[in-house]
Amino acid sequence: MSKKSCKFTLNITEHLQQECDAMAKHALESGSSLSPSIVQTLDKFNRLEPRTHTPEDLEQLTNAHGQLVKIVAPARPETLLLLAAENEQNMLCRTLGPVPLIRQLTVTAVLLLAAFAVMTILGPGKTYDMAYYLISAGLGGTFFGLYKANRYIVANTFDPTYAFSYWIRITLGLIAGLVLATLIFPNGVEGSGTLPLTPALIALLGGFSADVLYRILARLVEVLELLVEGRVPTSSPGEQERLAKAIEALTNKDAAAVAAGK
Repeated sequence: MSKKSCKFTLNITEHLQQECDAMAKHALESGSSLSPSIVQTLDKFNRLEPRTHTPEDLEQLTNAHGQLVKIVAPARPETLLLLAAENEQNMLCRTLGPVPLIRQLTVTAVLLLAAFAVMTILGPGKTYDMAYYLISAGLGGTFFGLYKANRYIVANTFDPTYAFSYWIRITLGLIAGLVLATLIFPNGVEGSGTLPLTPALIALLGGFSADVLYRILARLVEVLELLVEGRVPTSSPGEQERLAKAIEALTNKDAAAVAAGK
């Protein structure tokens, strides 16, 4: 399959044929058997001149496509076509990753690791701390993106439509890691019988899971609303005591205690 034939085209017939070729190649490489009718149909279309097919030819191609989708499932036809096209790239590109997103994330991870090493050598300071936390958060977010995308690549179910969401996820991780390390837990967290969480480690965890910051901020907003209203809701005594302590901690600007629900 040539690199040119793998490019997306507005001609639905050509695109259908490209997906069939990619799925058939994947099925054969995976040890699956193809019916003679599928092979004959694909061979016919590969020998036909563009736009010379008949309605009967289109029907055969559509049927072959449907059969191939079932054979390669859960792999996606679009993913297999993308991987087939990317396989035509030069060796350096293929070494960095099978699809553009993986290559971009890999380069980002390498740059962040290099920056992480440089900041470690330079030593502490206010500017150093801010950059260190950002780099830690970026590493956490990039690790999450690479790990998640790799699972889809291995299963041949990667959808390039959602490539942008990985970069949004890393951006959210940078924000979450920096906020957690500098505003909510600036002194870290002393664990009882567990590994103590330093601000840098908290930034790394925040980058890996931005949902943590969302839940903490939602908790802080809840407590702030109670503080503004000047009341504690009529709930269980334990809940009342917990919220009262959270309001007191917020009044004393102890955001970490509020976030921890103490």
